[in-house]
Amino acid sequence: MAMQNQAATPLMKQYQEIKSKNPGVILFFRLGDFYEMFDEQAREVSNLLGLTLTARHGTPMCGIPYHAANNYIVRLLKAGKKIAICEQVGSAAENNTKLFERKVIRVITPGTVMEDTLLTANQSNYLVYVMVHKAGWALACVDVSTGEFWVTQNDKDPSLMNLAAALAAINPAEIAGDQASLKDLQAKVVIPAGFGLTTRPSFDGDYTLPDNWPSLGAWEGKRAALSCALQVMRYINVTEPSFKETLIPSYRELKETLIIDENAVTALELVQNQEGGRKGSLWDLLDKTQTSGGSRMLKEWILHPLLNPQDIALRQNSVEGFVKNPQAAQEVQSILKNISDVERITTRTATGTASPRDMSGLRRSLLNAEPLHRWFEKFGQAVPQLAREFANAFAGLSDMSRLLYSAINEDPPLRISDGNIIREGYNADLDELRSLRHNSGKTLEEICAREREKTGIPSMKVGFNSVFGYYFEVTKVHLSKVIMCANKRLPMPSAILRKN
Repeated sequence: MAMQNQAATPLMKQYQEIKSKNPGVILFFRLGDFYEMFDEQAREVSNLLGLTLTARHGTPMCGIPYHAANNYIVRLLKAGKKIAICEQVGSAAENNTKLFERKVIRVITPGTVMEDTLLTANQSNYLVYVMVHKAGWALACVDVSTGEFWVTQNDKDPSLMNLAAALAAINPAEIAGDQASLKDLQAKVVIPAGFGLTTRPSFDGDYTLPDNWPSLGAWEGKRAALSCALQVMRYINVTEPSFKETLIPSYRELKETLIIDENAVTALELVQNQEGGRKGSLWDLLDKTQTSGGSRMLKEWILHPLLNPQDIALRQNSVEGFVKNPQAAQEVQSILKNISDVERITTRTATGTASPRDMSGLRRSLLNAEPLHRWFEKFGQAVPQLAREFANAFAGLSDMSRLLYSAINEDPPLRISDGNIIREGYNADLDELRSLRHNSGKTLEEICAREREKTGIPSMKVGFNSVFGYYFEVTKVHLSKVIMCANKRLPMPSAILRKN
């Protein structure tokens, strides 16, 4: 009833219209310096976050400061909720109304988070898409923050025991699938209460592939897995269309690694203790890594032990090389300490969502290419395969390092809109624009002085108003000289006459 009373106001009409176009999500509706929620969503968020519930003309509402939104978004994501960020994208003046234009610029779900401020550095954040059939299942697994994307299928697992083990190892933040598949999943696999399950339409049989994906022939006998890959991309592209250019699936046979069931993962405390924390787990004990990406990789190794003797021997030989040469381990650790989360930064760069700080972190990381090159020259025999891969990439890394160093300021701001990102001297056109911005008064006066000399009007001034912008102002006494300039077609802006 309260919302019906508000339906006539332009603001609430706008809110209801945007909310109706984004069902199943909590709408963060920007009002000034706050994100506001109304009616039933206000009650829900108020209970989940412990916020004070107020009212606007009888309609329940609650709000959070926009600059502190990330803390609240994380808590809602952990509760399995999805959030649509609705921003003010235009001014009221542009619409000739008293109402700002607003639209949803980002939909954040538990499995589609990219921002470092919403992620745990050493934890992967997986979105899994599942399709279940009578004989077995298929799934697609993607971490949009790193670009990891793989698919698999098992056509001989009607009980879904292997699927349960796979999900325990993956530990997804969100599971999506068609209604029938999710129903089967919940009936045969233990899903934690309140976990984020997302119902999607069933696959329509359209196997049109993106140009950058492996051709359809490469998916022979793996069509169920391909269907999951296509479905998860359709879901992801709703929240971030640029993912279609960066995510390319690969097929993974889970039988290539040891399958550890959910009970074993829990009982052995492989990656978390009995209370659900990391401290005291095998992962915590072994984790001496220096980077976030390294910590995530170690966790994957623990959950997916190798089965191939050659792969096991290769890894053991690398470990042995470091054990026999502790100096090599110490020196590479000191280098790795200076490297940011390049995996996630490059993904945000590829999708066009990287911040200036991301570019600074990438630059700082790439400055370690030369020290790493020297390390491989000195100790590369301990990890020959990695040494070859780095040698092939070194030239490109060095070029990128020089480019970022010459282009980005030492301490860039957090947001692009804050400016002062590109170094002075890197781009002449940008330097000129900056000069105009910082010295606009002087520049305008120089232009006016040239026009005084050119026209012979000594009293000419520069004026400004919101209708015309900047203009030259002359008195009526000099009207004849203005007309003369016009007749001679001198390159002079329009003049506005002021009567004495």
